This record gives sequence, C-alpha cells and structure tokens, in this order.
Amino acid sequence: MKSLKVSFIEISFFSHATEDDEKVLTAVNNILPPDLKSKVEFKKSTLRGYYGNPILFFKGTIRKNDAFQLFTHIFTHLSNLEHTSYLRDIELYFDKGTLFLRLDKQSAFQGAIRLGKADPIHLKIKFKGSNIKCLIETLKEIHS
Repeated sequence: MKSLKVSFIEISFFSHATEDDEKVLTAVNNILPPDLKSKVEFKKSTLRGYYGNPILFFKGTIRKNDAFQLFTHIFTHLSNLEHTSYLRDIELYFDKGTLFLRLDKQSAFQGAIRLGKADPIHLKIKFKGSNIKCLIETLKEIHS
C-alpha cells in the first residue's frame, strides 16, 4: 500500500436553490475524517440554473498525507457490496492516474458514505505515478 501515493483529492458539489447550504456543507463534512474537517476550505461560486435559479458550486482540495487519509477513510466506510461493485467496474472510473468517485449527498448528510449518481459529491482523486493494478490491490487491502 505504501507504493500508492495520492497527490490530491478535489471535492466539488452543488447546492441548489431548494437546498439549505449549511446542510449541504454538513453532508460534505460528514464524509471527512474528524481531524480533516477543519483543514478543508471550500471556495464558493454562484451559478445560474436553466431557469435563472441560483446554484452554488463549492470546490476544495486536500493534498498529500491528508488526501491519502481521506482516500482510505472513504473506501473503508463503503459497504462490502458497493466496494465490490466499484472494484468490478473500476476501469470506468480511472483515467490517466485519476480516479473519479461520486458519493450520495443525502446519505452523507445522515452520516453514511454511499456511492451516488444523482446530485452527488464529486471526488477527483489524483495519484502520483501509480497504475490501476496498484490501485486495485490497495483498495482490496483497505477493505479487507
């Protein structure tokens, strides 16, 4: 596992006009290990939806050891079924040293880490000089 190095993790997510921004931030903080919650700063941008509704876009980055800690935290907390499913299809989520992961915002608000597709929390995990075989081995080791 030591040969796998995480350069950074970029976390991004939207808060729609129908959502409470503080609850969305709480959901995202719930996916972070306790000692990383105070280390991540999210930059906020205001966007407009198709009908002119305001949408907030948040983006933050975690680097090096903190990034590896978040990486292991997330994959440790996925259910066995989700972990197995993600590993089975990992080639779909890995491109040029970057792993893409989407987590369910509603589950995160309730304190659970689950994969999600609709309006998710996006994670872009960039590895330094690793290949997919090393990543798969590490993910298997993390969740065993």
